[in-house]
Amino acid sequence: MNKNKFVFLFIGFILFFIAVTNFMHMRLARSGMMFGNKVSQHPQRDITPSTIFVNAEASELLTKYISSHNLSCMQCHEINANKVGPAYVVVSQKYASQPDAIKLIQSHIANGYGAMPGGLANKEESYDLAKITLQLTNKFGK
Repeated sequence: MNKNKFVFLFIGFILFFIAVTNFMHMRLARSGMMFGNKVSQHPQRDITPSTIFVNAEASELLTKYISSHNLSCMQCHEINANKVGPAYVVVSQKYASQPDAIKLIQSHIANGYGAMPGGLANKEESYDLAKITLQLTNKFGK
C-alpha cells in the first residue's frame, strides 16, 4: 500500500513540475527574456509597423490563407503590430529589396529563424506565406 502511495505522489510531483515549467516558459517567451531580450540574433532595422503602408488585399489574403490552412502563425505574429514575433509588414519591409526574399522567408518559415521554431508549415505553405507576406508592402502586389 505504501508503494502505491509513493507512486501517486511521485507522479503528482512530476505533473506539478511540468505545469510550473510550462507556465514559466510561456511567461519568459512572451517577455523576450528567454532569448536575452532578442527575438533574433541578427541585427534588426528600426521599422515601426504603424508607419508602413499595408496592402489591404494582401493583408486579407494572408489572414484567410492562415486560417484556411489551420496554421498557428497569428499566435506570435500580427499583420501590423509586433507581438512575440515581428509584424508581417516589418518582415515584408525588411526583405522587400532582397532579390531572393521569397526563398529566404520561405526558409525561415519552414526551418525556423531566431526564436521561431521550424516545421510550422510545409514547403508549399511556407512558399505561399512568403509570397503573400512580400505583397503586404507593395501597392501593386507584385
